[in-house]
Amino acid sequence: KVVYTNHGVDTWTDETSAILPASYTGSIPVIGFYHPFGGGGGRNVIWDNLGQVYIYNPSDNMWYNRTSEIKSGLGGRLPVNFNPIVGFYNNNTNKIYLFDASKTLFTYQPETYVNETANLRGLPSTTLTAGYYDEILGKSILWFGSEVYESIDGVSFTKIELLSLPLPPEPNPDP
Repeated sequence: KVVYTNHGVDTWTDETSAILPASYTGSIPVIGFYHPFGGGGGRNVIWDNLGQVYIYNPSDNMWYNRTSEIKSGLGGRLPVNFNPIVGFYNNNTNKIYLFDASKTLFTYQPETYVNETANLRGLPSTTLTAGYYDEILGKSILWFGSEVYESIDGVSFTKIELLSLPLPPEPNPDP
């Protein structure tokens, strides 16, 4: 089932009736996000476990496989072997951020992908496990296991100290 919400609105829109391409059969979504680029109010994007990219066009209620256009390895496009595990749109920078398992970072603004891996600062050497853009904080958030890092610009990160709350006592089974 494919559902989305529009900029924090409390209602979810069901896109299950939108036709997914036949190539999506058997795929497992890895990341999904919305970006405002494209006509008709932006696009929803799904990257699957096979490295395929599907983009939803709201003007015709259809999903399209855009892998060959996005991952051509040619000028301004992603390398063919780039498979992100974290992806999101950042409102502060008006860019899409895509990270792979080795923490290679590509950003996208309409028409061009840029490798910004060399600009990354403040991240640990451990494995990236999750990431998203937090609209309330206005920051990119990356998780490395139980460690969390935040960034306003999407490349300079600082570690966040999570609050440690005590657990409630175990209930006594004997009255």
